[in-house]
Amino acid sequence: MKTNRNLLLASILGAVLAISLCAGLANAQLVFRGKFTLPYDVSWQSTVLPAGEYSFTMESLARPVRIIVRGMGKAAIIGAQGMSDSAEKASALTVERRGGQRMVRSLQLAPFGLVLNYEAPSIPKEEFARNADSTHHILVSTTGQ
Repeated sequence: MKTNRNLLLASILGAVLAISLCAGLANAQLVFRGKFTLPYDVSWQSTVLPAGEYSFTMESLARPVRIIVRGMGKAAIIGAQGMSDSAEKASALTVERRGGQRMVRSLQLAPFGLVLNYEAPSIPKEEFARNADSTHHILVSTTGQ
């Protein structure tokens, strides 16, 4: 009898915990969402994204800021290395070409007046010196807040 009561109490407690957890997840709101098209392969932190269409979401501006990128059969959580202010009117990815590699250096989020900065992978000096550097901006369509 005592075992049945303990089992019932444990079941009720588990159900209450599960309902509370689901309610918390249901209240989680996206802060920002966007889409972009990569015309070429890029490295973004430790993730290589092939050319194609992508979407991303951001659930919080709490540091470290992380976005979830999805597209072309991939999904990745990418954390910003830093943040800075921006007065830009458009949201965009800044892609640098260094040593023959293209890498995402920043994501401008115009609605927030913020730029999320990303680290570039290291490139051997010889390769870096052989190839000209260039910077490209890829527009990001956004919805947010």
